[in-house]
Amino acid sequence: MSALKHVLTLALVMAMLSAFGAGAQQSYDLRVFNVAVGVPCCGQATTFEDYFNNGDPLHGGLFGGTLSGSGSYSAVNAGFSPGAELDGPASDQPGTLGGVGRLRLSLADATPAPSSLDAPGTLNMTNRLALDNPGTGSLLGRAQTFDVTLTWNFTTPDVGSYYGLRLSDNPSLFLTPGTAFSDLIDLRVVRGAPGQPMVNVRRLSYDGAILTASESMSIAVAGSLLPGYTLADVAYIQLRQHYQADPVGQPYVWPSFTLVGSALDLVGEGFLSPLTLFNGEDFTRASAGDSYTVAVPEPAAATLLFVGLLALAGLRARRG
Repeated sequence: MSALKHVLTLALVMAMLSAFGAGAQQSYDLRVFNVAVGVPCCGQATTFEDYFNNGDPLHGGLFGGTLSGSGSYSAVNAGFSPGAELDGPASDQPGTLGGVGRLRLSLADATPAPSSLDAPGTLNMTNRLALDNPGTGSLLGRAQTFDVTLTWNFTTPDVGSYYGLRLSDNPSLFLTPGTAFSDLIDLRVVRGAPGQPMVNVRRLSYDGAILTASESMSIAVAGSLLPGYTLADVAYIQLRQHYQADPVGQPYVWPSFTLVGSALDLVGEGFLSPLTLFNGEDFTRASAGDSYTVAVPEPAAATLLFVGLLALAGLRARRG
């Protein structure tokens, strides 16, 4: 009976690993969420900066200038464990981001976010926080110049996962059938071939039924380093999307990234092609998040999981 129990236990564990995509398990640490808004151009009239050290993942730093009070987020497909917002280590060397806190995002906390982009047999899991202006909704509009910068601990994502910064007029995307968004711009860190970190920017437009536009560009992180530096020198990556209000021209967003060392020294930077925003809407939301592609368990695996649970319950009852 002991051998049978071990076999059933192993089968159960294998089915659970398959079901939850254990191979993609990884955490990503967000260190700073910064937004600066100028009205109409280019003075800094409104600011928001969250260092994730107040113990509450859904509330951040102070707005300044024309707004006051704490900033709040909409948790879109976000699940956070107790203690997800962590104090930074006090032992970090002087001059680093250590001690300011961090928001830890991981697959264990992610929630399902199925979309029409999912490949057959896979499911998208994500954590995402969209920054809102308390009382009025969106903080970022067509007539305002704004700059959004997220600082992450740098790491190379696992296959099928990424972390980054999103601008979108509909942060829920197409979770509800028929829901449309006219523009979404992702600036994200992904794993390229052969296993090298890449910074990718993509713009998607969706009318509720089909993708009406899709653009993508990637830059190798290693190719963006300054002379004399290697990937081992990169401690943080700052992802930036800058929008310059221009009533007569195209409403472009300029994506870029900065590579920062442990002593906050500049070790590299990269610039990607500008993309259009505000096609059909006058607002956007900035959000931080990570995403994981996991395998949907086959019917046989799901059955094995169920049978294994029943068998273990039976064995436990007999032992009792």
